[in-house]
Amino acid sequence: MIKNDRQFKYTKNRLNEFRKDLRAIQKKYSFDKSRLRLLSRGYIEHIAQLKAEIADYEKMKTLPLPRKLRANNPAEISQQLVRLRIAKGITQAQLAARMGCKQSDISRMERTDYKGYSYQLLEKVANILGVDLELIFIVLSEKSKESDYTTLTIAQKYYFWAFNKNIKAISDATDSKHGETTIIFKSKSEGGLTYA
Repeated sequence: MIKNDRQFKYTKNRLNEFRKDLRAIQKKYSFDKSRLRLLSRGYIEHIAQLKAEIADYEKMKTLPLPRKLRANNPAEISQQLVRLRIAKGITQAQLAARMGCKQSDISRMERTDYKGYSYQLLEKVANILGVDLELIFIVLSEKSKESDYTTLTIAQKYYFWAFNKNIKAISDATDSKHGETTIIFKSKSEGGLTYA
């Protein structure tokens, strides 16, 4: 995922380099179709990936700002933060200045492997970006074969944080067949936390 204009420019340059290399391979091995297919496959796949990333970044810059920072699992949070920041038209450094932290802190939050989010931090980012916060996590029981320990741990952490802060829970329902619990967090402007 491209997160800033510097990465965008770098990705476009890499795309041009891969296209140039592919043309050279096509020219060199035009007489041997099987070898050409074998040698060009990786280039073609990488070119397609870079084109998709470039198109996604250009789309993020032109789409209107979403109304919500919405994530269905912890892994989506960083992607949504990037999308919102880009749609808002601000850099990591500008967001850091508004939050009172360093640009490197924003960069770390936007990494896909980052797991140090707190509800307060995400709510602060959402407020600065002018959007509502909505986090929806599906927690699978430990008995379930599809259980993801990381998701379970993070979602439980948020649940207990909310519970300890005495935030009103609107509904409570568990799918006993699959052992799933959905935890839905909404910003205060939407009525606080719910878990279903």
